[in-house]
Amino acid sequence: MCIRDRKENDFNTLTLDEAMIALENDSIPENPVVITFDDGYKNFNTIVKPIIKKYNLQATNFVIGYKTKTNNPLYLQTNDLKNDQYVEYYSHSYDMHHIGHLPYKKKIETMTTNEIKKDFEKNKGLVSTDYFAFPYGVSCQNAQDYLKSSSVKLAFSYNQNRHMTCNDKQYLLPRYLMFSNMPFPLFKWWIE
Repeated sequence: MCIRDRKENDFNTLTLDEAMIALENDSIPENPVVITFDDGYKNFNTIVKPIIKKYNLQATNFVIGYKTKTNNPLYLQTNDLKNDQYVEYYSHSYDMHHIGHLPYKKKIETMTTNEIKKDFEKNKGLVSTDYFAFPYGVSCQNAQDYLKSSSVKLAFSYNQNRHMTCNDKQYLLPRYLMFSNMPFPLFKWWIE
C-alpha cells in the first residue's frame, strides 16, 4: 500500500482507495489520516492544493456536481477537476445541497431512492462517484438503499467527531468537522 508519510508528526495520509483497502483488510496503518474537503470551492486549488503538495500529503475534495457547470467564480469548474498524486475529486452529490420541503429536513431526506439514483447519474462525466460525502453529512434509509445497489465504494458523513474504525458501516463513515477559526489545541486534541 502506497502511504504518504508525514515524518514530522508521524501521520500517514491515505487516499480513499488506501482507506478502503485498510478497512476491508482490517489493517489500518499507524496514525492514519484521511484529509477531505467539501463543496468544491475554487480556493481549494489555489490555496489548499499547494500546501498539500508542499508537505507531500494526499487530500480529497467532495464536489457539488452542478456547481462545476455554473461559471460561478467561487467554485471549481469541470476543467479544474484533475486528479493527481496529491488530490482527488469525488461526489458530494449533483444537486442535493438544499433544505427539503419539510421543516428541519435536508433535501436528501425527502428524496426517493430513484431520485437519489438520478442525482448520481447526473454526476457521471463530471466527477467520480466511487466515493461520496453526504450533503450536510446527512444520510437516510433511501440513500443507504441506493448506495448498496450502486458502485459507490465508501460514503462519508461528518460531525461525529470520532475516529473511523473497521467496525463502521461502509456507507456511513464518520469524519471530524473542522472549521477555519478552530482553536489549534482543540484540533490537535481531536487528531491525537
